[in-house]
Amino acid sequence: MATDETKVLGKRIRKLREWLDFSQKCMAIQLGITQSHYSKIERGELSISCRRMEQIAAIFGISVEALTNGRFAQLPFEK
Repeated sequence: MATDETKVLGKRIRKLREWLDFSQKCMAIQLGITQSHYSKIERGELSISCRRMEQIAAIFGISVEALTNGRFAQLPFEK
């Protein structure tokens, strides 16, 4: 069951991916999962393990802390 936190995190991941112009397929390949599974992460339908968050943050070139708290001053969609 999705929580508000997983939905917020999923939305943040989607926005980062789109800002970096990565496809869901590209992300899924880098994470070693299916595109369908990755899509569920972005929709907040799945909880994300610490390991998976570390992988996603590494792909984006940010820290896990920045990914979870949404503080990326250099990105245009975060205020």
